[in-house]
Amino acid sequence: MKKRSLTILLFVSQFASSQNPFTKFTEKAWVQWAAYSTDTLHFSQPNLSLLLRERFNNGSIKVAFIDDHLNFKKLSYSNKEAVLQKIAPHRMSEIIEENGNKYSTILSAENPLFSSDYFDEQTNDLIEVQEILYIESGKLQSYIPWLSLKQTVTTSWGEKLGITNTFSTGFHHKRKINKRISKKSIFLGSSFHTLPTNTATIEISMIKQIYGRNILETLWQSFPGKNYNFINPENNLPLLFSEIDKTLLDSSVMSIPVYDENGEIKSKQNLTLKGEPLDLNNIESVQLYQHWYYSKKKNILFSKIESLTLYAKKWKQGLQDAVSSPVLKIVQR
Repeated sequence: MKKRSLTILLFVSQFASSQNPFTKFTEKAWVQWAAYSTDTLHFSQPNLSLLLRERFNNGSIKVAFIDDHLNFKKLSYSNKEAVLQKIAPHRMSEIIEENGNKYSTILSAENPLFSSDYFDEQTNDLIEVQEILYIESGKLQSYIPWLSLKQTVTTSWGEKLGITNTFSTGFHHKRKINKRISKKSIFLGSSFHTLPTNTATIEISMIKQIYGRNILETLWQSFPGKNYNFINPENNLPLLFSEIDKTLLDSSVMSIPVYDENGEIKSKQNLTLKGEPLDLNNIESVQLYQHWYYSKKKNILFSKIESLTLYAKKWKQGLQDAVSSPVLKIVQR
């Protein structure tokens, strides 16, 4: 599975969650932080898009059109004819006589659900994932309330105009997937998902944010805890939480002269930033590593967050790097 693109749509608040049935749980006291994101992913082995189109075609799953997922309020399922009309509005062709009169109407024999005109190399396996990330009792969790298939918009003369959603499916309110469902689910692959920590640099707002803390600051309140292990990505060696300090950003050694009572140098002392607390303001982004699964029985997509990697600009020889690099990996147990 390859990642296609990422759009973070972290939106407001207590007002949005009270109106949206899928985000209402974030109002609970045990949810310490929550954000909503939309991501597009290629699930190709197996091809989840094709599997869902086949299942819809034979009537085994229900689907709906979601025009505004940010202000979603009520679910209304769509029938097959409406879906086919949305995919291929021009599949009905008119035959015109030489005098300009309509002779007859022909319905294309090809099923639009499986046409390469609408599900081409770019969209054949492309899925838009609606994901709610939230921190519950000190642990980062993922909840996928629904997903949407992507298609290519094609005119009757074959011109491609862009990409849009075909239909949405997999609606559910089960944030906790039991072990029986999990064991029988289809593994779809893994992906990386990057979240910025400085919310002032991009246009975002939160579902829930306590004391203005971002995702990392909220998680930090629970460390070391029982849910996490820490790894130095530079050497892939484990770290104790007490060993996390500024040396992850700057491992420079400063040699300071030590003078005797006569003012002469008698030795040199090497100083590092060891023991200095890591400043979370220096962390620019958090990269999530996730495994993806699909339950055919329940028709739901879900994700397990395996780890979080913190990125920051390191210091070398007194100069700061131009780009961020991994400084700490946090593995969820």
